Amino acid sequence: MRGIRLCLIFVLFFMIMGVLSAQATVLIPKDFRDLTKEADLVFIGIVTDITCEWSDASQRDIYTYVTFSNLEIVAGEHNEDQIVVRLSGGEIDNIKVEYAGVPEFEIGERYLIFLKGNFTELCPIVGWIQGRFHVEFDQSARTEVILTNDFKPVGEISDNRIVTTRDPAQRVMGTPGTPDTAAAHVMAVQGPETKMTLNSFVGAVKSLRNHLKSKGEILGYSPTVNPRATTIPEDTLNPSSKPREQKEEVTGYSEVPQPVKVLSIEKNED
Repeated sequence: MRGIRLCLIFVLFFMIMGVLSAQATVLIPKDFRDLTKEADLVFIGIVTDITCEWSDASQRDIYTYVTFSNLEIVAGEHNEDQIVVRLSGGEIDNIKVEYAGVPEFEIGERYLIFLKGNFTELCPIVGWIQGRFHVEFDQSARTEVILTNDFKPVGEISDNRIVTTRDPAQRVMGTPGTPDTAAAHVMAVQGPETKMTLNSFVGAVKSLRNHLKSKGEILGYSPTVNPRATTIPEDTLNPSSKPREQKEEVTGYSEVPQPVKVLSIEKNED
């Protein structure tokens, strides 16, 4: 009976954690204007280092520090050769803390980032995964292109919407409007055929940024020089303590994010 009780307790625990996680992963949609307007800094850089550290001596949370080098500043001000972005969550030894919606990075990869509230926000990327883009060299176009968080090539910016290109895997089946058989169907293929170049995307960001500045909608950027901190603001570490009317101050989320903690991780001993 004791074994059954323990089993039920574990099942109930993971069910509760699943419900909390599901409630906390509703991203507030961010269009191109939102990303450009809300960012303190927009930059392109290559990830050269990723480290994880405890938030404080009590080991209540983990931070991931992502170092970007070879910087190209698109909007905002940053005078250093590198920038370190602090994300909540990470892995140390056999303990892993995850926040759904916080993007993960790979060393050696190049990204375009819309940054806001570095070292203060739980995730200092506007819209969380929505404000992180991959930069890749396209062999067919012989130029750099930009891809969304889920690796879909950006085709154009239309009415402040970031439109991805047509998926070559989607083929029109049957005669458009008149299926040849009951099983045949016409798949809707949307978006432009060509990929938007990185230079075109950067130009669009700069153009919109200047337009918003001229209207007084962007007041300027005051970079925060913050060393690698060992403490985290209590309202950031424990968002549930914040008044309900302030919940949406957590960038990109419509509900208070809850961490999913994995206390034991199997390691392959090779």
